[in-house]
Amino acid sequence: YGYDDWQDEILQLYKAITTKYEELAKKQIQKEILDNIKNKLLNYSSMKLMQEEVLDDNSIVLTVSVQ
Repeated sequence: YGYDDWQDEILQLYKAITTKYEELAKKQIQKEILDNIKNKLLNYSSMKLMQEEVLDDNSIVLTVSVQ
């Protein structure tokens, strides 16, 4: 067997790995941004995180109280 015999399987595996990597990278970036926002809120006594909600599309809604 040579590369040509496995080319389709190799390309499918490459695409699967790339897709999974992109999903994980996106989740990591989202987590870092969320953590950054939460940490910044701690610096402001007039702001309080009231609610954190994850929506069906995995976006996150933060409800912040400002006094």
